[in-house]
Amino acid sequence: MLWGVGEAQQQVAPARGRYRATLAALLVIVLLGAAVAILAATGGLETSTRRGPVEHGPQEEFTSSDMRITVERAVVVDQLPGSGVFTDADAGERVFAVLIEVENLDVDPRLARSDGGLSRVIADFGIEGEPEISVYGDGDFSVVTLQPGVPARLLLSWMVDDDQIGDGDDVHLTMPDAEKRESTLTPGTFVWDELPPSAVVVTTVEDLGEGREDGRL
Repeated sequence: MLWGVGEAQQQVAPARGRYRATLAALLVIVLLGAAVAILAATGGLETSTRRGPVEHGPQEEFTSSDMRITVERAVVVDQLPGSGVFTDADAGERVFAVLIEVENLDVDPRLARSDGGLSRVIADFGIEGEPEISVYGDGDFSVVTLQPGVPARLLLSWMVDDDQIGDGDDVHLTMPDAEKRESTLTPGTFVWDELPPSAVVVTTVEDLGEGREDGRL
């Protein structure tokens, strides 16, 4: 009789061990699932899944920061009227300019000079500061607004030293990226949060010499 009870206890003990191990495994799975859900909801997984910047060439259309963009050409010139950059030839100053076509894909008008906007374009040869942005052929460089669904040709212009960039040099232009969200401070309004760059455009610089009085390339 006693032998039978002992044998039953020996059979029950492993079963309890397996039950506890199963519960522990289920608990781990539940906790991992909750952690993944929290990371996904807060954007914690986005950084690890985002690819690096995609390389494009001139005349190649791409989408970034909810804008459709094509870099047409990059030039260096002594002066560029209407660009918003004023140079002094005696001081060795010139203008580096990038002509682009851009279309705002958002439903609302958007300032070209804004977070995640065209003012965040970066050239790779040590230019300081943000570019002046002007409507090509118009001379308007005060406040450039991108209307929804309306393509526009714009100039991005920087002042450079005369030996900083020259004809035939390749330049890498890092293009901004951003996403739109509703403001937590003022509900009903929207802001743009900058993201890591999604595109780099590689193009060759043309030297246009003195430039034209009408500001065209």
